[in-house]
Amino acid sequence: MAKLLRAQRAELLAHGQAWGYRERVASTWQLAFDQLATSDPQAIALLRLLACYASEAIPYRLLLSRPDRDNSDDELPRGDLAVNAAAMALRRYSLISRPVDGALSVHRLVQAVTLDRLTADQQSHWRQRAALLVEKA
Repeated sequence: MAKLLRAQRAELLAHGQAWGYRERVASTWQLAFDQLATSDPQAIALLRLLACYASEAIPYRLLLSRPDRDNSDDELPRGDLAVNAAAMALRRYSLISRPVDGALSVHRLVQAVTLDRLTADQQSHWRQRAALLVEKA
């Protein structure tokens, strides 16, 4: 089952219902993703970045609030106010935990669905950006 989940998690999530909820897991998050893509593209960029890290205690403030961040991060929020606004937008849709002391967590299924919505090239792009931010931090 674990091998099947790793190989085909997007399809499995689209077919399953979570713990008695009427809406399908992937469908529910799809609505949130679509609304955020329109209303707050920097929040979606932040979610894509966060999906590339371990799910717990991601030091998002340390990673994003650095003044020496290069210009290749244009789609990510810049500055404390923009970073906070993007995190709060994700929080409104329950896509991240409540930020505490500059860190937050993203449920593994949210991370999986977020990455599965991207092409292989997009996944590679976000993973490289995530690694670069860790190196700079």
